[in-house]
Order: sequence, then C-alpha cells, then structure tokens
Amino acid sequence: MQRSSGTFVDRSKLAVMLLRVRPKRGDGSVPIDQAKVGEVAAELMDILETTYGEDAEISAVMLITAVTHDNGAKTTVHHNASPGMPVHEGLGLLMFVQSLIARGAR
Repeated sequence: MQRSSGTFVDRSKLAVMLLRVRPKRGDGSVPIDQAKVGEVAAELMDILETTYGEDAEISAVMLITAVTHDNGAKTTVHHNASPGMPVHEGLGLLMFVQSLIARGAR
C-alpha cells in the first residue's frame, strides 16, 4: 500500500484475521460479508501507519466479532488472538480497551 508520502508499507507481517470465503450455500443464501472486517482492519492500519510510520511492530492482535443470525433472533460473539498470546496479555488488552471505550476514546 502506498502512503501519501510515497513510501511503501510492507503489510506481509500484519496479523489480521479475515473470515474465510465460503461458496454459495445450497439454499441460495449469500456467504457472510467480509467487508466489515476488512474495513475495520484497514482503518486501524491506516491509523497505525500515520501514527508510527515504519518504525514500529505490531506485537499483539485481538479480533472480536458479534454475529447476528437466525433471522436476527440471536447474536453470538466470536474472538481470536495472535498465535501464542498468553491469556493474561489478552485479558489485559481487553481491560485496557474497556477503560478507553468507557471514557469515550477510540
């Protein structure tokens, strides 16, 4: 991806989980739309690149997704984290983000 400064940013080391594309189901329904995950990940990467440039490394990634299903009757929450992330680190990240959201920060 080109940044506005014209420098190239190597995204090969990014730890972003994307939903797997599934073929159209036999009942004709459409697979899960991956656009929301991609848009959120791209927005975050733009913020990180603008803030830190190329002199930083992503050390941990967590993804939390709420999926509404059964014609809107149910919502299930799924999560995934960087491979090998210790439980205490994941919990610490969640608690920190909870405090940011409670303060209205993004």
